[in-house]
Formats: sequence, structure tokens, C-alpha cells
Amino acid sequence: MNHAFIIQVHTFPEQFGNIIKLLASPNHFFFINVDKKVKNIIPFQEAIRDIPNVFFLQKRISVTHGGFSQIECTLSLLKMAYNASVHIDYFHSLSGMDYPCLRNDEFDKIFENSTRSYMFFDAPELVLQWRDEKYSKRVNCFDFRDIIPSNFLPIKAARIIIGAIVSKLIKRSKIEDIYAGWSWFSWHRSVVEYVFNYFKYNPKYYQRFRYTWNTDELIFHTILFDQAETLNIEKYNALRFIVWNPKREAKTLPLILDEREYTEILESRAILCRKIHPELSRRLIEKLKQKINTYN
Repeated sequence: MNHAFIIQVHTFPEQFGNIIKLLASPNHFFFINVDKKVKNIIPFQEAIRDIPNVFFLQKRISVTHGGFSQIECTLSLLKMAYNASVHIDYFHSLSGMDYPCLRNDEFDKIFENSTRSYMFFDAPELVLQWRDEKYSKRVNCFDFRDIIPSNFLPIKAARIIIGAIVSKLIKRSKIEDIYAGWSWFSWHRSVVEYVFNYFKYNPKYYQRFRYTWNTDELIFHTILFDQAETLNIEKYNALRFIVWNPKREAKTLPLILDEREYTEILESRAILCRKIHPELSRRLIEKLKQKINTYN
């Protein structure tokens, strides 16, 4: 089976290169967007210079965290991989802060002779709680972070005020039966084809997510929830190790992982773990790299 890794990256080119090197295999193909805001793409190209099956998105996308641009980038990379000259069976989304946890033979074995897909949906009780709170705010309030991406406080404040005013003036169409979860996935080709066809025949649904925020965690889950059984999607397992409720102090969420999570990572049988920082996670990276390289 052939695997596509669709990667959105904007920082840490050396770590990016190490991730690709660990995942490199004759049946692994890499489709990458280096954020358009990155002025010098050369360090990213140099980091993977001798690795085959690597393809960069030529028309780079400027991605704003939580913006519609994240959705656009994901779909652009999926289309690039889907239309590649080689037939891709599985599509895995990741960033430059996701680190491999398994040897390549272990990775491939999970998907061997399978059509099963993996993504993580919020628990049913949370869906009922968050639909009228968390989700509705994301999809119903206008947000212009893709147009005004600056986080400089006065500009950010102005953006929020403009969004609030527009939200008062314009009422958006309701999105029925919203579902959400993690934005990272491992999809069989059949799921990718379903998503493409859904957007083709429901363009208003796709466009409805413009000028919203953090809806990369909603747009796919909402259309796939009722199709999970038909498409053989495992709804509560993304094959990623991510800590949202840390037992220790965390400055950001999800938790930036370090060597203290090493045993949990191995026991989880995840294919990737996030978030990984080249300095804060240095000892964890060394342990994972040693484990993978010892048996590869």
C-alpha cells in the first residue's frame, strides 16, 4: 500500500527534515505546504534534499491558525496527493510538530489489507454540551483572521470588533447537526473521494465555513459522522498521541511532550505524537529516534 503524508509546516526546518527521514520508505510519499509567510523556503528543501518521493505545493498557501486557510491547505494537499502519478491508498495529515512513534514496518502493518480510516470525534456528551456554545460561536460569528492575520494587540482587537459588528448585521444560515473533533486524520482513499464529492455537489456547505474560526475541527467531522460505518471510520481513534488534559503544568495546549510521556506514547500504539518542540522535547526525540532507528 502507498501512503501520502500531507504536511503543513512553517518552522523548525531541521526537525521537519528529521521527521521526513524517519518516515521515508519506497511506498511513502510526502506532499508539503511550506507556509507562504516563510520568506526563505531553501532550509526546508535542503533538509530533505536526498529523500525521494517529496513534493512541495508550488502555489504555497499562507495559513492562519484557526482560519479557513487551514481547510484550504488541507484540501489542496489532499488533491495534490490524490492526483499524483502513483496510486495512494492512505492519506495522513500532520504538521512539523508531529513525530513518528513507530518503525515504518510497524506503521505499514496497521493499514495492510485494510480500508479502515481513523479520526477523533468529540464524545457524544460533549457534542450535546458544546453545539450551542463552543461550536455555534465558531461557525456563526464572523472572523477575519485570514484577511487581518496580525496578532499585534491593537490590530487583533480591531479585527474582533469588526467581526462582532458584522455578526450583528448579517445572520448566517444554520449548519445542522454539527460534529467536531481533532483535525488530524488517517483516511483511506474512499474517505477522500467522499469528501471531494460532497464538496463538489454541496459547494454552499464548503463556502459557509469562510470567515469562521477553528472550523478545521468541524467541517469534515460534520459530513463524515453519519457516514462513519459505511466508510469504515473509527470515530474515536486518530492514531495520534495528544495530551489535552495534562497532569502537569502546561503553558499551551495541547501539551508540549517530553521524555516523561515516552512510556505512554509507546503504550498508546500511536503512529504520531504531538506537539514536539526541538528543544523542549529534545530528550524525547532522542529516545524515539533511537527506538525507530534501532530496528528500521
